[in-house]
Parts: sequence; structure tokens; C-alpha cells
Amino acid sequence: MPAATGSCAEQGWAAHADPGAAERRRAGRTLLHTDFASHNVLLGETRDWRIDWAWPTVGPAWVDPVVLILRLMAAGHTAAQADAACGVLPAWHGADRAEVASFSAANARLWKSISVQDPEPWKLHMARMAEQWCSYWSGMD
Repeated sequence: MPAATGSCAEQGWAAHADPGAAERRRAGRTLLHTDFASHNVLLGETRDWRIDWAWPTVGPAWVDPVVLILRLMAAGHTAAQADAACGVLPAWHGADRAEVASFSAANARLWKSISVQDPEPWKLHMARMAEQWCSYWSGMD
């Protein structure tokens, strides 16, 4: 995922996060890829690879599933289908709802900013998917 500013995804999200959200997210200790575009995931017969680690960061394990959910939605899945697909991932289990909502909102603001700065169709689409995900997630309560 392209960061709006700085050299890593965390800085891009921090610029769009609610006060204190970036600090809470830093509490996680998982190495995160954060860019699950289809060309960054290679599937093999017996193993898979994540390549192009341009935006690695460290944080809660659930961040990568949220990023993956947007890519699944961009590929045609509904928010509910993408949520269910990621529901099998251990990283998604036990994710704090409020933290996911806060991160998702920051991610939507980031994608909106990216799409305004460079309105390529795929970036506009990702911004729409991020907004749809936020709507879905906030309606789950």
C-alpha cells in the first residue's frame, strides 16, 4: 500500500489517524507486509511467498487482514465475504473492534488522500472499498 508520506506505511496511516491511534497500534509486535496486491503474493504448490516488502512495519497482527480485506473487496468480494474469508486467519481472531475501526478509518482517509493526489481508477476504487469497509465494520455493532 503506498504511504502518503514518509518511508513506511505506519507514517502514512499516522498522518490520517485519530490522536493516540498510532501509538496504540505500535504496541503490536508482528512484522506486517501491508501490501497484499495480487502481484505481491505468489502461490505455489506447497508454499506461498509475499514479495515486494516496500511498506513493512510492526504492529498488531490484525492489521494485515484489514489490508487484505480491502484487496479482496477490490477483486469483487463484498465486505461480509472478505471479512468471512479473513475470519479463518489466527491474526484476525481477538482483534479489538474499536482498534480495527480506528485503523480502518485512518486507512480510508489515507486511500482518499492518495486518490485525490493521483486519481488513477484503481486508486479511486481502493478509496471506495476502504470507505465501504468502514461502513460495514461500523454497522456490525
